[in-house]
Amino acid sequence: MSENPENAGGSGEAEQIARRREHLSALRAAGFDFPNDFRRSRDADGFEHDAARLAAEFGHLDKPSLEASDVQVAIAGRLMNVRGPFRVIQDGGGTIQFYLDKRAPESLK
Repeated sequence: MSENPENAGGSGEAEQIARRREHLSALRAAGFDFPNDFRRSRDADGFEHDAARLAAEFGHLDKPSLEASDVQVAIAGRLMNVRGPFRVIQDGGGTIQFYLDKRAPESLK
C-alpha cells in the first residue's frame, strides 16, 4: 500500500495548519500586521492601480511631465529588483520600475 505524501512523516493537514498558525503568531509578535487593511489607490474611473494601468496611463510621459503631474499612487506587489534608488515591483498586471526619492521615509528604503 502506498503512503499518501500529505500524511507522510506526520505532516497531515491539521499539523500543517497548526504550523501556519504558529508562524502567523510569530509574525504578528514581531510587529507585522497580517492580514492588513492596505488598499491600492484608484484612478478617476474607479479602477485599482496596478502595473499595467500605471504604464498605460503614465508610460508615455517624460520626466518633467511626470514631476509636474505630482501623482501619488498606492500599489502592492512583489519587490523583484533593487538597483540604487530604482525598484521593480511585479503584480498581477505586470512589472513596473520606479524611482524612490532620497526624501522617502526610511521604512520604504
